[in-house]
Amino acid sequence: MDRSRRQRTALQIDPSTAAGAAIDPGPGPGQAAPRHLEIRLQPRSRRDAVVGERDGAVLIALQAAPVDGAANAGLVRFLAERLNRPRASVTLVRGATSRTKWIALDGLTVAEARHQLLAPLQASPADGERRQGP
Repeated sequence: MDRSRRQRTALQIDPSTAAGAAIDPGPGPGQAAPRHLEIRLQPRSRRDAVVGERDGAVLIALQAAPVDGAANAGLVRFLAERLNRPRASVTLVRGATSRTKWIALDGLTVAEARHQLLAPLQASPADGERRQGP
């Protein structure tokens, strides 16, 4: 088995879309909800964390470098841990060499996943604000 095939298998990349098949990323008027979670990745960060949103995508910072699929593997691991799902249920659908990734999640809707990832950010006070005591 050649290296690229092993890498696709290890990273859970959907082979039907890896060749660049077009997928509709979001709902338009009269369309169903999106099927894939859009992620904007910031590799080589100080820590692994959900940072916020950018242009409708969930912004995630990872320590892993974008070399030999390390950032993609780190993203799959991070999402599986954060969403309390097995790694096999997190599949990189599109964006293996891009900072913008589309992720398919088995057993979880895109809206539920976005809520689980972004809810802790909304609950904490904004930068510069102080928490008031009792």
